[in-house]
Amino acid sequence: MRAVENFDTPAIDQILGDSTRHNHGTIREVADICDSFKYMAIGLQSFSRYMDPHLAQTLVKTKRRATLGMVKADVTVFFSDIAGFTTMAENLDPEALMGVLAQYLQDMSSIVMKHGGVVGEFIGDEIMAWWNAPPLEFDGEHTVAALSAAWEQQQRLAELREQWCEQGLPAVTTRMGLVRGQVLAGNLGSALRMKYGLVGDNVNLASRLEGLCRLYGVSCLVDDGVRSAPGVAEAFVLRPVDVVAVKGRQEATEIFELVAKIPEDRMAATSSLVFSGDFAAIQERYRGGDFAGALAGLEAFQSRWPGDKPTSILRARCEALLESPPGEGWSPTVQLNEK
Repeated sequence: MRAVENFDTPAIDQILGDSTRHNHGTIREVADICDSFKYMAIGLQSFSRYMDPHLAQTLVKTKRRATLGMVKADVTVFFSDIAGFTTMAENLDPEALMGVLAQYLQDMSSIVMKHGGVVGEFIGDEIMAWWNAPPLEFDGEHTVAALSAAWEQQQRLAELREQWCEQGLPAVTTRMGLVRGQVLAGNLGSALRMKYGLVGDNVNLASRLEGLCRLYGVSCLVDDGVRSAPGVAEAFVLRPVDVVAVKGRQEATEIFELVAKIPEDRMAATSSLVFSGDFAAIQERYRGGDFAGALAGLEAFQSRWPGDKPTSILRARCEALLESPPGEGWSPTVQLNEK
């Protein structure tokens, strides 16, 4: 009974697995109660597949009826989707497409939950998740947990991509966006139908960053709130990519690429640290108005890391600014007019 009260899905699974029923000498009313309990457990197990288990457990433990209302929360918001999914859907057999999508969503969402995140939405191939709403105890910091999940998803997807390519299926890649900041979290909807979710500018920003991965040719972009969160600098390599004002937003946002997770032996991350550090030095020159110095640095950088799209974008800007120097008050912030 305690398992059902706490919405402990593994324990409920164990209850349902024990299907042996002893009728001999059993009072019928007791047997009916056992059956009712079992059916209730089945219902709760099914319910947990429509709603994140952490949310369901929180709701049950409050022992109160759910009501509409939201509160401020400091969270890490995550969005991801499959690059080129529309084209993939047009070209793949529906059964093959469903097989790829089902395995992808299963593995990616499992990694989110493994790292203490809440899977809030599946929107086609898109996943929306977040950390720290409702508050959950972590061994570390919730932004570190979110980045750990994003990095592990990329490693797992590389394994799946190899398997799928061997079967003649497309090479699946993803785009991810993460933002750390304040949102409104709670129940929204109507008195008859509601769901737990997040609302706020930082939710929209995370979605925008996921979309910007296409522009910059990277897999994962994060904002400065993520970069400056406790524990992040010690655990991850982040590269400064640009300063942008996304569509629908006037405020400038510095964006960073998730380059690597730093292993215990930091020497193993030397290449990633050099890659990020060299590009950061170039960005500092560019943002300070030293376009010639930035261009020289970019040429050397491209000789070592050819094919890097943020380098090509920044190089084109430097060349244009050297050809037509900006006036006083120039800002490195780029106003983006597309999502």
